[in-house]
Amino acid sequence: MRELKGRTALVTGASRGVGKYIAEALCREGMSVVLLSRSSSELDAVAAELGKAGSLTLAINADLANTADLEQAVQLAEAKFGAIDLLVNNAGLLLTSFYHTLTPHEIEQIVRVNLVGPMILSRLVLPGMLQRKRGHIVNVASMEGKYGVPYDEPYCASKSGIIGFTRSLRAEYRNQGVSASVVIPTYVSGTGMYQRSVAEAGATASPPGGLSSPNKIAEAVVRAVRKDKAEILAIPKALPSRLIVASIELFPRLNEVMMLYSGTGKLSKTIAEYREREKTRQTESMR
Repeated sequence: MRELKGRTALVTGASRGVGKYIAEALCREGMSVVLLSRSSSELDAVAAELGKAGSLTLAINADLANTADLEQAVQLAEAKFGAIDLLVNNAGLLLTSFYHTLTPHEIEQIVRVNLVGPMILSRLVLPGMLQRKRGHIVNVASMEGKYGVPYDEPYCASKSGIIGFTRSLRAEYRNQGVSASVVIPTYVSGTGMYQRSVAEAGATASPPGGLSSPNKIAEAVVRAVRKDKAEILAIPKALPSRLIVASIELFPRLNEVMMLYSGTGKLSKTIAEYREREKTRQTESMR
């Protein structure tokens, strides 16, 4: 499916951050866009803004960790627009922390939102796409799915999983008119959950691959569909990053060296330490 105009897209995490940029980019392409998020007030504001520009939108408040919410969202979208031609699984949950202090619920929630939710949504929209022999699923992953970043174990695992899921999905359905792509940014500049974490901890983000622009990520989503790309690294230094990833595959211990000398591990530790101090402060204030 390379023609976007007149089609319908469903975008998760569309109330803020990168999701808002993706929704705007798809509207500029002439698509009707279903906006999915837990943040209902922010979501309504985005829908109203896009509507003023002449775009057809539908805002649906839903929790990616709740299968019933996802089933209802797909039903509402199809009732409004008749078909979902493009699914963009963008929503994500990040909780940089010492792994041994995470609760089982926190671990499950991260994996549920980042991996299981997108897999279930993909399962829900696939029958209609296959029936029409037309459709595309774009999953937004992260370079953390390529690297082993300390203090982000559940996030890394879920983003690595979404990359593998995309490859498998593409291999199974592409010859039936339905394709899949994965867009892989690094830490996002100016917006998004990682920038919020960095700001809270008073840290400075300067990853080795540079910061990903939200506009460039949105453009990568559009390009992934138009050119049916299997994978796009939406980062400034894509080629060096690919070489680093390939080197780590050959020599796994290089990952530890890179985390140490690139400053990425130190940055994550700063955020994890901040979260521990906040937990301690909140616990003491409740006594």
